[in-house]
Amino acid sequence: MDWLTRPLPDTVEIAGQHVKIRTGWRRAVRSYILQSSNEDGLNLTDATALLTSWFARNGQIPQIVKDNPYMALSAAYDWRDSAFGQAMPYGDGSSDNTSKKTFDWEADSGIVRIDFKHIYGIDISVYQAHWYEFALLFSGMCAMDTLTSNAMQARRPLPSDAADYERKQHRALERAWSLPLTEYERVKMHNARILEEW
Repeated sequence: MDWLTRPLPDTVEIAGQHVKIRTGWRRAVRSYILQSSNEDGLNLTDATALLTSWFARNGQIPQIVKDNPYMALSAAYDWRDSAFGQAMPYGDGSSDNTSKKTFDWEADSGIVRIDFKHIYGIDISVYQAHWYEFALLFSGMCAMDTLTSNAMQARRPLPSDAADYERKQHRALERAWSLPLTEYERVKMHNARILEEW
């Protein structure tokens, strides 16, 4: 994508039609929070809230969205997620194949706010921006020495060939920057303990 001269994307394709999507960064962050808090998928109320947030104009959801809610939600997620792929199209191509969570929009909101203020001088409580612009700033911030990048690095697993002293240091950082358990994780741990006691 040409970030310098082309307008940022503000439509998604639903059933062959281009439909305007509301582009504010808060909607995208809320959708990540809602999606991560529903491990078994979104319920009807949450899905409707997301569709309304992204597509409603003057309180009305377009008919094409009403007729194709799953397609609309999928298109909105793709639009949201592609902001990071297009914002940082480079990298080493490696994948560590781990599902370990290194960032949480809700739990890390305080350090993100501090970093935006420190790095860019932006108070994100009043900042209005297109999601893709926010994603560019966030990605750039994560490439710097910031609280957010330090937290994410501490939560990543070390390579298998890491030295013992690195592992010890990493464990301490991992504990300091650990994410709180989700409700789903708490229930899973509780059930595992019950099974162990049997």
